[in-house]
Amino acid sequence: MYEVKIGQVWLDCDKRMHNRKLRVERIENGYAFCRHWSNFGGVSGRETRIRLDRFHKSSTGFLLVQDAPP
Repeated sequence: MYEVKIGQVWLDCDKRMHNRKLRVERIENGYAFCRHWSNFGGVSGRETRIRLDRFHKSSTGFLLVQDAPP
């Protein structure tokens, strides 16, 4: 299991999401608040709240693709 940090980019493993990437904006009360991430446009869209225990590789979880900047 990964430690979720502000600034990380995660890939949504759900096949219905078609390679959706999310960037962690803030962490509060056991949830990560994320926004859609694009390599070209950066952060966009509305904020999404995701439980921290879902940040692991599984069919309904997330996979770390870019760590937070130092």
